[in-house]
Amino acid sequence: MTSVYVILVISVLLPLIMFLSIDVPHYLDSSRKIKNTLDNASSSAITLLNDQKISEGVLEVDKQVADAMIKRIIKNDLSLDDNYMPLKGSIVSKKPNIKTYVVNNPKGIETVQTPIDKVKVNKTSVIIYAEIPVKGLFFTFNEVTMRKVAVSQAQF
Repeated sequence: MTSVYVILVISVLLPLIMFLSIDVPHYLDSSRKIKNTLDNASSSAITLLNDQKISEGVLEVDKQVADAMIKRIIKNDLSLDDNYMPLKGSIVSKKPNIKTYVVNNPKGIETVQTPIDKVKVNKTSVIIYAEIPVKGLFFTFNEVTMRKVAVSQAQF
């Protein structure tokens, strides 16, 4: 009778140990990589200021150029194709949902509502919101959607 209990305990504990020792560190590493990618993309995009406006003392981000820069960085860092579909070896399991908000010269404090948070800015800013599905390593059927926000602001 005790051997049945041992088998039952092992059959429950073994998958749990595998998940905790393989998939959890993978998800933590993926979360860090995604956050770093979004921070890098927003920091790069905030540097794309309109040169003519700068000479007038106005900081204004060119939205189209910023969107192209953000898309290129995210595609390269997360191994995605031009349609944001994951390439072989990507940590991403399916097409992510990525939204970019550019706030130019807000009057006072402006609030940008992302699906997970309200972001308050008082300077020219680039905000990126992303929902990125990540697959597990050991439990490949298990998928976690990482939801992240990155914000960068420009100032003189």
